[in-house]
Amino acid sequence: VVPHVSVGVTDGSAFHYHDYVGLRGFLQNTATKYSHITRLFSIGKSVEDREMFVIRITDNPNDEEDEPEFLYVGNMHGDETVGREVLVHFIEELCSKYGVDPYITHLVNTTDIYVLVSMNPDGFEHRRRKNMQNYDLNRDFPDQLPGQVLPLQIETSNVMNFISSRTFSLGTNLHGGSLLCNYPWDNKGSQAGSGFYSICPDDELYKHLCLVPVTTIISPHYITIMFLGRLTAERTAQCQPSLNSLLESLTVHSGTSYLVGFKIIRTHFMECCT
Repeated sequence: VVPHVSVGVTDGSAFHYHDYVGLRGFLQNTATKYSHITRLFSIGKSVEDREMFVIRITDNPNDEEDEPEFLYVGNMHGDETVGREVLVHFIEELCSKYGVDPYITHLVNTTDIYVLVSMNPDGFEHRRRKNMQNYDLNRDFPDQLPGQVLPLQIETSNVMNFISSRTFSLGTNLHGGSLLCNYPWDNKGSQAGSGFYSICPDDELYKHLCLVPVTTIISPHYITIMFLGRLTAERTAQCQPSLNSLLESLTVHSGTSYLVGFKIIRTHFMECCT
């Protein structure tokens, strides 16, 4: 979505992961330093009473304007940490280069950007995938299929309420452990076990949205597209990101690609690649 932004450590400091206190301090300092383009707020608390902070980045952060709204979510799984830190540096990049870099300035002036750096702050602190009620938050959302009823976790409820309160045009959820873009419907429905392509009405749009950032940012790596359980490699490379709506390779029931306010949400899986 932002293919021209090269995210890095802008202040010259050594890279490090931010624990809850460090992340809170970073977000509060950023909101103070760049108050003309940011607003920091909490969408609720986790099981262990940690705030789920969202930072809004736009040219008029205290006003409602007719601009497309975009949502970034990181660290849904507490032990998948790359996306969390990517969003930290993404925030710093947007704020520090506003008014300096023409593309970033245009982006902030014309888009309403919301970043939830950590959906699972408890999981990060305890170095565990699930929340502190031992639920996988990426299996806790409303599903396209009947019969999967889970007790809605407080973190999930907070995110669903927040998404329903806004008019997001697009969103992405950053995970770790692989290289692919996952989009609806990412389970097999009534065709379980058949390799059935779980197509949704906006299939072509989702494929386009998944391919554009990957082909622009990860180039010269190329895409492996998964259709009907077959891998069709356009080219081979040391790292091959994948586009996945199938589930011969990955089945996700009740994940964020589903019926959360009927928004367009993609899931990106990230890892370090050399």
